[in-house]
Parts: sequence; structure tokens; C-alpha cells
Amino acid sequence: MLDLKQIEIATDEDISYQIHYWAKLFKAVTWEEIRMLVKNNEALRQAAETAYELSADEQIRLQCQAREDYYRDQRYMQGRLEKAERELKKKDAELQKKDTELQKKDTELQKKDTELQKKEAELLEKELRNRELRREIEQLKAQAH
Repeated sequence: MLDLKQIEIATDEDISYQIHYWAKLFKAVTWEEIRMLVKNNEALRQAAETAYELSADEQIRLQCQAREDYYRDQRYMQGRLEKAERELKKKDAELQKKDTELQKKDTELQKKDTELQKKEAELLEKELRNRELRREIEQLKAQAH
């Protein structure tokens, strides 16, 4: 693998195989730079000539550019799709967590509601007993007089 941003740290082995020249070739900005690099290297010279011929043909250059644009767009769209999927999974996890919390709260509320209904029934029963006792007291008072 050739990292064009790391030419300055080429190893002795890279230099012995002249890999750093290939990196410089790929990083060259002008045809003059390329001509200077390939002077004493036949393989580099042939590669440079091929690149020159290919770039000279406008139709091939446009096709290459279109292909690169297509692949760049595909990578961009794939990245956006993956990001959107990650965000959806994150939101889904958050919603599931909130749903679980709501279900727990609902269960607690139902339990409290049941307890309240039970207490309400007990209070109604006590109220009925109190009314009966008051009637009995009223009847006893009426009989005593």
C-alpha cells in the first residue's frame, strides 16, 4: 500500500525498490515534474507516457471523470445511508427505552388505581355502616323519649 501523504518516511526498502518515486509520480502536479522524475527510470517513463496519452484523449478523460464522479456519489450516498441507519437504530433504542419506562409507569399507575378503588370501596362501606349506625341511634333516641 502506498500512502502519498507519507513519502517523507519511506523506508530503506521502499527507496531500494524506488517506491518513493512512484509516490512522487502520483503526487506530481505538472507534466514538467513528471518529466524530471521519469528521466532515469524506464518503468516510470512508460507509466507517465500512458497517463499522458490517456489524459490527452478527451473522451477517455471525460469517461474517467464520470466514473470517478459516480463512485464518489455512491460512496457519499452509502455513507449517508449508513449514518441514517445508525441514527434510526439509536432513536429506535431510545424509543424502546422510553416505551419500557412508560409501560412500567402505566403498571404502577394501574396498581395505584386498583389500590384507590379498593380504598374507595372500603370508605363507601364504612360510610354505609356509619349511616346505619346513625339510623339505629336515631331510632333508639326516638324510642327512649
